Amino acid sequence: MLLNRKFIYIMLGLQFIGIILTLLFSNTISADNIEHLRMSFLVSEGYVPYRDFFEHHHPLMWYIFAPIIKVLPQNAILLFYVSRILSLSASGALFYIIYRLFREFLGNRKQFIYFLAVVFSFFPLWYGVCIFKPDTFMRLFYFAGLYLFFRYIRDEKTKDLMYCGICFTVAFLFLQTIAFSILPLALPLGYVLYKKPSAVKQLALAAIPSLLLIGATIFALIISGTWQAYFDLNWLLNKHVSGLFSLDKSSAVWNFLPLFVAAATIFILMYKKQNTSLYLNIIALLFVGEFIQHCIFLALFPHYLINLLIFSALIIAVYLPQITNKTAINYLYAFFIAFFILNILALTSHPIKDTLKALKLLNNHQNATLLHIDYFTDQIYVPLRSYHTLGDDTLNLYNKLFNKAYPFDFVTYLSRNNIKYIDFKLAQTNRGKTLTDFILNNYEPLTDNLWQLRENTEK
Repeated sequence: MLLNRKFIYIMLGLQFIGIILTLLFSNTISADNIEHLRMSFLVSEGYVPYRDFFEHHHPLMWYIFAPIIKVLPQNAILLFYVSRILSLSASGALFYIIYRLFREFLGNRKQFIYFLAVVFSFFPLWYGVCIFKPDTFMRLFYFAGLYLFFRYIRDEKTKDLMYCGICFTVAFLFLQTIAFSILPLALPLGYVLYKKPSAVKQLALAAIPSLLLIGATIFALIISGTWQAYFDLNWLLNKHVSGLFSLDKSSAVWNFLPLFVAAATIFILMYKKQNTSLYLNIIALLFVGEFIQHCIFLALFPHYLINLLIFSALIIAVYLPQITNKTAINYLYAFFIAFFILNILALTSHPIKDTLKALKLLNNHQNATLLHIDYFTDQIYVPLRSYHTLGDDTLNLYNKLFNKAYPFDFVTYLSRNNIKYIDFKLAQTNRGKTLTDFILNNYEPLTDNLWQLRENTEK
């Protein structure tokens, strides 16, 4: 008995509907979505990252999306959904590349279908494929680079290695942490160089475009006067960023541990039976590298684990056609149904109405500003040159690490500027009595968390 193909296709259809509903109606990590939409807008207005506004991500995505913002109507809700549609399109290209990986290196079309059913059983993939953030576009170029690396191993063509390097470099320019995911490939590359000394010349030639890209990026940072700030914010500050969150310091890896154990067990069983290819062995190496990385550098949120979930699903999908036991098949059916239901519950627990409400306020009041103090309105930042991200904790850590101040005091700022709207959780805030008293005296609540400046206090 094999998995019923009709059942798998029905599950894929339902999962795809769930992804579209997530794009349209889910508020999950909309904070990141709007943060990067905001950064793209600032770049489109001529502001320079790290010099004119605070950020701690690589800037490539903002520069790519900035021209799109310029030609579209300046409607916050429209731009929000356009950014999500572009992200979903990039994810579609990613899964086409994974389809090519299956067809050429890992298995066949059936196993790719199994892969989709497995990987979309997890909610981080539902929102991860449509959220506008660097990870989404980084992932596309990372797996494109992996596909080209496999082609180089098979065909030994310099152009494949060169395009592989370019893809990995572009992935890095989207998000710096991908460097740790690329690093394990040094082992199979080193093996190729050992077995074929002439490959050293190929590697030297192939590396030239990537080095030119990196060099051009460093040059741009230097001439814009942002090199030191870039290094401080993207590397030194990010090294400590997990301490900014008042969360349990355990990695999200443990939330999916049964899946990772299952993937590791399946690979070991196949390896013992000599039923693995060189390419699947490399996938397993990357799986181990991702797992170790997220145990050392805490993956505070599940969407940080999407690459690891993809590698797990790749290994499992290669093995699934070998399962013929009726009881095991029934367990798989139960797994798919149960996780689909859990995903729907997760989707409905994060409605997008509050984010849309905040965006609508900005549309209706052209000169209005909304200041982020807590997290209700999902990080809509103003003014342009005083942007900050994770609140007081970020600024204090920056001061401590670099003996530099990003001077920002909420009360002073609110008292000097005509900030029309703020988000502020009165019951939960830990911002102090002075700030709370100031808001109660000068603002009136629109909702439990969204406040408007009283008319008699406007300047």
